[in-house]
Amino acid sequence: MARVELPASKIRARRRKRRVRIMIALVALVVVVAGILLGLLWAPFARIHTVDIEGASSVNVDTVHAAAEALLEGQEWYVVPRDSVFFYPKEVLRSGLLQQFPVFKTIGFSSPSLTALSISVTERAPAALWCGESMATSSPCSLMDDSGAVYAPAADFSGQVYVQYYGALTASSPKQFMTPDTFQSLTALTAALAAAAKENVVAVEVTPDTGIVHFDSGFVLRYALGGGGADVVERFSLALTAAPFTAHTLSDFDYLDLRFGDRLYYKLKAK
Repeated sequence: MARVELPASKIRARRRKRRVRIMIALVALVVVVAGILLGLLWAPFARIHTVDIEGASSVNVDTVHAAAEALLEGQEWYVVPRDSVFFYPKEVLRSGLLQQFPVFKTIGFSSPSLTALSISVTERAPAALWCGESMATSSPCSLMDDSGAVYAPAADFSGQVYVQYYGALTASSPKQFMTPDTFQSLTALTAALAAAAKENVVAVEVTPDTGIVHFDSGFVLRYALGGGGADVVERFSLALTAAPFTAHTLSDFDYLDLRFGDRLYYKLKAK
């Protein structure tokens, strides 16, 4: 029996060819599988044909339906249909609908079948009004929810239904009056001041450094922003127990100013 010694270089070359053939086979397999999966994504039985909207009451459902269908048009990454029930872009849908319909607070999605998409929404509830950046340059009022989101024009109300707030808005969508936590602290402070004064608050104006609270008797309270709300309430309550407030009603005063530490400044209305 003859024996031939192959050079090491030939052995390495054969191994490289074998690896290349295996790699080509694997790539071809991946391409075939990807093609099959992509074909399934474009198949009619895996595409969204019906969109149901649940929970929308203050906006036209047909308008929301049309907006959702428009957001489902086209492709993702140029190859995947946006209306594929497996890969529809939830965040694109959510952000697009929230931008077009600021009244929506939350949006959820579910797929009851391979060809149907259900969109459930919750709407914001009005808690206050935003009526412009300042009382001097007021604008038509808009509804705000309890997070300070300004989301819809307000109807004309008879009587004092909501407290009116004035101040700058963010450029977000929906526009925001303060951060949610700051606004909730402000509404809690407003309620506490109304309870201490035993009068309704009709408006609150927020400047960069001052809060200005308007009561229904015409009395105005000014305080420095940045301090604790509990401190403002305590100082206001103490002021109401001291002269001259014990000898007058709040309607007799133009204002009380709490912005200067322990010194309180006030002005009685001219008679």
